Amino acid sequence: AWGIFRPQAVKDDGLYKINDVEEKIDNKFMVALDYMYFGEEVPIAGMNSAYEQGKLVELTMQISTVMHANLNGYNPYFEVLDGTRDDYIREIAGILRDFEHPFMFRLNNEMNSDWTSYGGACILNEPELFKEVWIRIYEIFEEEGVDNAIWIFNPNDRNCPPNEYNHFVNYYPGNKYAQVFGITGYNTGTYYADVF
Repeated sequence: AWGIFRPQAVKDDGLYKINDVEEKIDNKFMVALDYMYFGEEVPIAGMNSAYEQGKLVELTMQISTVMHANLNGYNPYFEVLDGTRDDYIREIAGILRDFEHPFMFRLNNEMNSDWTSYGGACILNEPELFKEVWIRIYEIFEEEGVDNAIWIFNPNDRNCPPNEYNHFVNYYPGNKYAQVFGITGYNTGTYYADVF
């Protein structure tokens, strides 16, 4: 099945961006992908619109407040570990549970990179922290009765930086906590070319 990503695709009822592409190429996409940074509201209106159009939503939540910039600035990651953001996590879990339809939930994608604030290169080079956050969020969702989420573990196809600690397998939270394995592949040109 083909899916599509357009910025703000399911936010503010932004499906018109996808519908416009579908009309131009005379093809309906079955999956609509969008992103949600930590602290944002769940784009539930857009998710409902997508469902009504027969689309499966792939919601990517990133435990970050930045987009590939200022990665050494404020990072909510440790607040999740400390439990100080549990109320927010429970709030979004309740909204997603009440959605009542299956959706794909891609948490902290491309974690084995140096362009995400939750990747090993930015969280003390420690994949164990990544797994702890993943499991904490998964278990809160489970406690709140979220049984309609399809959890996607989605590393980058190359480990950037290409160190052994940063191998994507080290970030895998375990079979109990993921149902789908996805992979991102970029043409990274000469990025780390001297060591690949």
